[in-house]
Amino acid sequence: MRVLFACYPAHAHLLPLVTTAWGLQSAGHDVRVASFHGLSKTISAAGLIPVPLGDPDAIEARFLEDAGLPSGTDEIDRYAKALAIEPHERDAWDVFFQYMLLPCGDYLREDRQEAADLVAFARTWQPDLVIYDPTFPIAAIAAKACGAAQARFLLGPDIYAWSLDRLAAYRQQVLDAGLEENPLGSMIAPVAARLGVEMGDDLLYGHFSLDAVSPGLRMPTSAKTVPVRYVPFAGSAELPDWLYTKPERPRVAVSLGVSTRQAFTGSHVRDEADRLENALTFDMNPEVSRLSLLMEAVADLDIEVVATLSEGQLAGLPPLPANVRAVHYLPLPQLLATCSAVVYHGGIGTLAAATGAAVPQLIFDTGEAARVVVTVAEDGSVEYAMPDKKVEATWVSNFVIDRGAGERLNHKTQTVEEIRKLVQQVVENQSYRGGARALRDEWLATPGPNDIVPTLEVLAAHHRTR
Repeated sequence: MRVLFACYPAHAHLLPLVTTAWGLQSAGHDVRVASFHGLSKTISAAGLIPVPLGDPDAIEARFLEDAGLPSGTDEIDRYAKALAIEPHERDAWDVFFQYMLLPCGDYLREDRQEAADLVAFARTWQPDLVIYDPTFPIAAIAAKACGAAQARFLLGPDIYAWSLDRLAAYRQQVLDAGLEENPLGSMIAPVAARLGVEMGDDLLYGHFSLDAVSPGLRMPTSAKTVPVRYVPFAGSAELPDWLYTKPERPRVAVSLGVSTRQAFTGSHVRDEADRLENALTFDMNPEVSRLSLLMEAVADLDIEVVATLSEGQLAGLPPLPANVRAVHYLPLPQLLATCSAVVYHGGIGTLAAATGAAVPQLIFDTGEAARVVVTVAEDGSVEYAMPDKKVEATWVSNFVIDRGAGERLNHKTQTVEEIRKLVQQVVENQSYRGGARALRDEWLATPGPNDIVPTLEVLAAHHRTR
């Protein structure tokens, strides 16, 4: 069968799909990967065939001057009240409304041609199955336009389906509050209509979803899912000789994730080469605070630290201790195979790599609310205060701690000495290694990308309409 993958144009959204695409390709199926044209080189480098979308001279939609920005707290609060959101549910709703709706809308704009390009390709190529990143809903429109089965590929806890379920359950309360019935549906519907596709729940939920999230991180939703093991892929590179020899003392990796190192000014970004050249173009490196504390804490420990940090992420830091080796890039799965622990930002991709390597984990997590605080000054200017953590960090750290595989590092409240003891504890205490192995056993028990191919064949035949 023909399988079309589609994703938002970012490494962090493409890489989780790669091993599943390989599984289908290895089984003899014809696979393509569609995204904004700037991601094409990265798709090709992963051994997959790209379908470039959009004007070759255009920049990514997220970096246009009029790109969407997080909504103010008043509107979020009104929704939360109408939806009867409990305090322990608040982060999930805020993340959906302030973070996830933004990329969903980037390629649903009337002045962008990516949606029309993808629908035209789907109608011509006629895929049997479309698998897509939920932040790229133009793929759902394309799937329905050509009669293909469609599946979302979940990159984290299914906050989308959880939020959509809540909006449906409290529909009347939302309308009574004078709010949009479904913010995501309201973005998708006009584009679908313009391209001759009828709006329906399939454009919101897909026919089913591939769930690559560990069971302990899943959310209760109405979505039909096919569990699949998140086999990490972080690109390829020539590995240094020192990575092939056993370290003389415990090795600890430090990673802040691919999405963090790809923050940049958007004016020059047209492809992935520009992404890497312009990584972290900030007036001030936002990582200085936590990295400075961590580097000071590990300086006196009898460990070797390998920090995968770009030049931008190193900017503003004091000289690194003698036991810290900074490298611009190493594929994380290969690095973690040599490590005794990993310190990271709490991202799902790094969690998958650490799980696969059975490595104890130390997660940067301040425990603060995930919401963006929006303040409007008297002169009309708007300020956005971001949380000093990755939005999923608290979910990830709670999960890892609950499984006995690691601890939380809060650089806002912990002293250098406390951080030093925490690193030493995670490296030396064998109970964390036991928890990490148990986590890997659970991961290995989940069907791998090759294992689910027969299921996908059956579901594609059942759901396609031609």
